[in-house]
Amino acid sequence: MIIKRKLKNFSRSNGRDLIEHFAVKRFSIIEEEQREYGLKRSILKSIVKGRNKISESFSKSVFGKNKIKSLEKDIEKSISKRDKLKKEIDELDKNDLLRNSSVEKNLKENIPNRTYFIDAENSGMNHNKSLRNPSEKAEYRSHLKFLGSKDKAVFENSDDSILFDRKSGGNASLAHEIGHVLNRRSNNKSLSEADKIANISITKYNNIIDNPDINETKIFPSKRRNNYISNSIINNEKNATKTGLKQLKESGASSKELNVAKKVLNKSIEHYKEGGKIYKNRSAINRIKSYRNKSDN
Repeated sequence: MIIKRKLKNFSRSNGRDLIEHFAVKRFSIIEEEQREYGLKRSILKSIVKGRNKISESFSKSVFGKNKIKSLEKDIEKSISKRDKLKKEIDELDKNDLLRNSSVEKNLKENIPNRTYFIDAENSGMNHNKSLRNPSEKAEYRSHLKFLGSKDKAVFENSDDSILFDRKSGGNASLAHEIGHVLNRRSNNKSLSEADKIANISITKYNNIIDNPDINETKIFPSKRRNNYISNSIINNEKNATKTGLKQLKESGASSKELNVAKKVLNKSIEHYKEGGKIYKNRSAINRIKSYRNKSDN
């Protein structure tokens, strides 16, 4: 049943007045909202401007200079820790428990479809790469020497690649790289999202870590973004290790083999963490210096 409702004092003659009334009221509301938005925007600009002035003053002060010195000392500590961890990892890599041929064979059988596998013994390298970006795939292709048309066709039809040197990390490294590929294709968004951020950011991230004299302002993200990138990269490595150890176990690795693999991979994560500290501290130094440069100009 439809119930007809009437507005008080409404007739055809005053309908236009009512519409105009609502239109004027709505316009007043919009005007008020715009004033409020403009006020908020003005306040935000004032806050940012004030914060920048404080940052400029801080960058030139003794406190700013001391902060840079403190950050530089922290960077030196992280570099020293990374060097020590690298030596420990290299030593653990020599363990024969990481080179069980039966486990290696089983791991290779578990490599996901559409993955281009490169057996690169004596290269001293283990890594994986997404081949979904056409330009990156073309650049990667330029460094490969194919074994024939079939081999090239396999590459062209692949979404990922794994490069493996059994003498450098053995089955622990292979399982870890497989873990990266599996996580990249996972339906678990936390796994795939961390991998996505890592793939986008890893080149600039390593550039900042490995180049102490880099001072291009544009390459350094904001503090918030820089923490997000660093944490995503470290989490991505943790995720790959977790998935990789599961693959190792399923491939028949003994408890002793798993323990050695855990030691190697956990030390690798510690190595990444120290890299993350360098990345954050170099970015912080650059931010302080950038305010100083702005005020000088």
